[in-house]
Amino acid sequence: MKTRICAILVCGFLILTSCATSDDNNQILLDEKASFFSDFSIDDGMVFFFCHLEVINQTTESQQVHIQGDFREDVKGGLIQSPYLIAYRKDDPDNTVFVLKPGKNVFDIFFLDEKGFADEKQNRLLPPLEFIPIP
Repeated sequence: MKTRICAILVCGFLILTSCATSDDNNQILLDEKASFFSDFSIDDGMVFFFCHLEVINQTTESQQVHIQGDFREDVKGGLIQSPYLIAYRKDDPDNTVFVLKPGKNVFDIFFLDEKGFADEKQNRLLPPLEFIPIP
């Protein structure tokens, strides 16, 4: 009986420790309280979405990532044509690579896509974001 309880405790400990360290994606977190959708504009057939992000890299090393936004609702509403967009740095509009230093990182970004048939954004919320590691 004691052996069985010890085996269960050891297995539980191994499962918990492997879950806590196995996924590097969980080490990059968006500070949702400090991040926000700022505005959007339409210019020459293109739609620009402006956002402010505060991202926390919980690792001890810098990480390079692309930031992808989920804009499926705006495709359904007719504002844009592509459901998933890659972020650009507002201070370097040709660059889609974000270097996340350990700790807090602050970025002003934008997404862009071809305009659809509508002129209204579906909501003023920050889109769901994914941080895609660059090997």
